[in-house]
Amino acid sequence: MQRATYLEDERKEWFDAHAKEIREFILPNRGHFDGDEFKEGAKRRSGSTLINPSATRALHVLAAGMRSGLSSPSRKWFKPEFPDKDLMRWGPAKAWLEDMERALYAILAGKCGFYGASYNAYLEEAGFGTACCYVEEDPVSVCRFRGITAGEYAIAENEAGDVDTVYRRFKMTAKRMQEKFGEENLSETVKASLKEGGNPYDHHEILHCAEPNTREGAMKAWVSVYIDTNNQQTILKRGGWDVFKYLCPRWDVSGERVYGNSPGQDVLPDVKGLQEEEKSLLMSLHKTINPPMKKPSSFKDRLSLLPGAENIYEGGKYNDVGPLYQTALRIDHAVADIQRREAMIRAALFNDVFLMLTEHPDMTATEVLERKAEKVLILGPVVESQIHDFLDPALDLVFHFGAKAGRIPPPPQELAGAEFKWEYISALAQAQKLAGTESIDRLTAKVGELSQLNPEALDKIDVDEAIDTYAEMVGAPFGVVRSQEIVIEMRKARAERMVAEQQKAEAAQEAAMKTTQMVELSKVKTDERNLATDMANAAGGGA
Repeated sequence: MQRATYLEDERKEWFDAHAKEIREFILPNRGHFDGDEFKEGAKRRSGSTLINPSATRALHVLAAGMRSGLSSPSRKWFKPEFPDKDLMRWGPAKAWLEDMERALYAILAGKCGFYGASYNAYLEEAGFGTACCYVEEDPVSVCRFRGITAGEYAIAENEAGDVDTVYRRFKMTAKRMQEKFGEENLSETVKASLKEGGNPYDHHEILHCAEPNTREGAMKAWVSVYIDTNNQQTILKRGGWDVFKYLCPRWDVSGERVYGNSPGQDVLPDVKGLQEEEKSLLMSLHKTINPPMKKPSSFKDRLSLLPGAENIYEGGKYNDVGPLYQTALRIDHAVADIQRREAMIRAALFNDVFLMLTEHPDMTATEVLERKAEKVLILGPVVESQIHDFLDPALDLVFHFGAKAGRIPPPPQELAGAEFKWEYISALAQAQKLAGTESIDRLTAKVGELSQLNPEALDKIDVDEAIDTYAEMVGAPFGVVRSQEIVIEMRKARAERMVAEQQKAEAAQEAAMKTTQMVELSKVKTDERNLATDMANAAGGGA
C-alpha cells in the first residue's frame, strides 16, 4: 500500500496534470482520476469546454490508422521466424511455423478481445502518451485482453527501461468479486452486500499489485496481489506469474520519465486556441443575428424582436430604436482561420497518412511508401516503440497461453531450445523495411546491365540469397518461397533429367548414324568384288 501511494503521488506530479487537460479538450470520455465521481451511467463532467470536436475526431482517426497499419484484424500483420537462416530453409521448421501462425491468428480472431484492446491502447497512447492493458488466462478464449484507462494505474520500469511494475486501482461489484475471488476471501463489508437485503451491485475499490518477485528462491518471476482497500487487512488473492501480464506501451519517452509524451499533448495549444476561436465566432454570430438593442424609455418592457411582432410607436420615435453597436467581424476570415487550425491539428495527428491506409486497406507497403514516403518514415520511431512495448509482448503472451492450453502444436524435437522471433508484415512495418528492397532492386538492375557487356558479372550475385532476403523484407508467406532442401532436390532431379535426355539424344544420334551406314552399305553392288562383298562372303563362309 505504501509503494502504491508513492507511485501514485509520483504519477500525479506530471502525468495527471497533462492527462486531465487532454481529457478536457480532446478525449472527454477517457481517464479516471482522483475526485471523479464513479457511478455507472453517470454523465461525465469532462468536455464542458469542448465546442469544436475536430481534435477528438482526428485522434480517433490516428488510433484507427495505427490499428489498421500495425495490427489489422482484416489482414495478416505478423509471422514467426527463426533468426537462423538455415533453420528457415529447413522444411519441418517452416511447416511448424506455419502451423503455429495459423493457431495464433485463430486465437486472436476469437473472443480474446485483442483488437478492441489494441484500439484502446493506440487511442490512449496518442492522447495521454501511455496506455495499459491487462491479459489474463481464459478457459474458453485462451486469453482475454482488457484495456485500462489513464488514472487507474501507476507504473515503474526496470534498468532496461521496460515497465515491470503496475499498481492499479479499480472498482468491482460485490457480485463480480464473489465470482472472481470466492466469497470466503471477501471482507465482511462485501459479504454484507451479498446477503439478503444487501446490494450485490455495490462497487468496491480494489488495488492490484503486480511487481517483480525479489524473494530468494522464489518459484515465480512476478508477484500478483489483490487487496480490498476498504479493509487493508483483506487479501483477496495472492499468486505469482511466470510472465508479466500487463502491457504498458508508450508513444515516446524522454529522459528519466516513466510516462510517455503524446501527439495529443503537442496539439493541445492549437486545440485550446481552436476552442476560443470557435467560442468567439459563435458569440459574434449571436451578436450579429441578435444584437444588443438600444431603445427609448417609451419602449420599456414592450419591445419585441420576434419575427412578425408588432411594436406600436409614436411618430419620430422609430429612429431611436436600433442595435447598440455594430460588429465588424468578417465571418469568412474567422471561418478560414478555424479551418487552418483544424488542418494543422489533423496534420500533427498524421490523419493524411492514416486516412490513406484506412481508405485503401489492401494497399501494399510499396504503394504506401511511394505515396507518403516522408510521413511514413517519420513514424518509424513510433512503429518501433509499438513493436517493442506492445506487439512483441502481446504475441509472447498469446503464444504462452496458447501453448499452455494445447492450442499451439509442439515443435519437432530438432527445434528444442531454438529461439524464434516475430516478424511484422503490416503496411507500416513493411514500409520501414522497403529501403532495403530498393537497394536490392538497384543492385540487380545494374548487374543486369553489366551482364550485357560481360556475362560473368552474373557470377557475383547469389540469387538464392537475394530471393530469400527480399521475401523476408516484403513479408512473403511461407509457402511462396521453397525451402532450400526442396530447391536442392529440384535442381538435382533437373540435372539428372538433363543428363538422361542428353544420353538419350546421343544414343539416338549414334543409332541414326549406324542406320545411315547400313543403308549406304546396302546400296553397294554385290556382283563385283569389293570390301562389302568380301565382308559378306566372310560372314557367309563363301570364297
